Amino acid sequence: MDYDDYRPRSTLTLNKSGHRVVRSLHVRAASELDALYADGVPAYGDMLDVGTGSDAYYVFVSNIDINQVEDAAGADGLFLFEVTVIWTLPTRDNPVANHAVARISARPRGITILNVEKAEDQTHYGGSGSGEACYTGTGINVTEDGPQGTEFEDDDIVLTVDHYMDPSAVTAYLATLNGLLRKVNSSAFSGIWGTWAAGEARYRGYDVTYVSGEVTQVSHEIVYSPNETLDVYLDSLKSTVEIVKKGWEYVWKRMIRRTDPDEDTKTEMQSVDAHKATYYRSADFSVLNLPSDLSWG
Repeated sequence: MDYDDYRPRSTLTLNKSGHRVVRSLHVRAASELDALYADGVPAYGDMLDVGTGSDAYYVFVSNIDINQVEDAAGADGLFLFEVTVIWTLPTRDNPVANHAVARISARPRGITILNVEKAEDQTHYGGSGSGEACYTGTGINVTEDGPQGTEFEDDDIVLTVDHYMDPSAVTAYLATLNGLLRKVNSSAFSGIWGTWAAGEARYRGYDVTYVSGEVTQVSHEIVYSPNETLDVYLDSLKSTVEIVKKGWEYVWKRMIRRTDPDEDTKTEMQSVDAHKATYYRSADFSVLNLPSDLSWG
């Protein structure tokens, strides 16, 4: 057998069942098992995009065959094996179709100015009426004096989950997902990422990708912000007030311009009181019905 016969060969076919890719390659290994995990050999369930341009079209490794080509080992003590890998469209009966993965990343959020959004409710801190509701149903960060202070926020921790489902169930599922948009978790949200307490997870959105007539891919994006206790300094008190806030609640200070009593011509902005605003309503995240066998992807 000439060396050229060992070059990888690929075949792409298209029939009524969809695309099918077959690729043969040769590897040197001590055994069939070593050949299965050799460099360059795809793993069962690996995805391949055979679409064109912006149109994705996925097939998955559904079968791997390994055959020994040489009866005797070479000088390196290894045998030559032919590995044949087949990519096909997943089906509901194919475990690949139920393979689900999660990814997590961090993104800087910087400074957020929410002075045009309507708060569900707000709580006043500092001075008379501390702990009472205020500015209910009004814009966050806005008083009768106009826009006020801003809150410096932490980086976003972004969780992405991909899984596959029966296309016939997608329409009803999307109706459920639409109900989660701009919502935070009403109870603990747990998985391989750990446990995020109520109020720490926000459902940011989803993507739906058609894979085949039997399988649709659904991707979710959920953003984490920790619950915390803030010590907010107020000039009016010359001390701090403690504010316990959930991850996606918003804390801001009301500012007014005051004249320095020692210098009549000098004015400066001073914080009068603080407010905690609830913007995102809560919802039950268990309706996501995420697979229990998630793995990091």
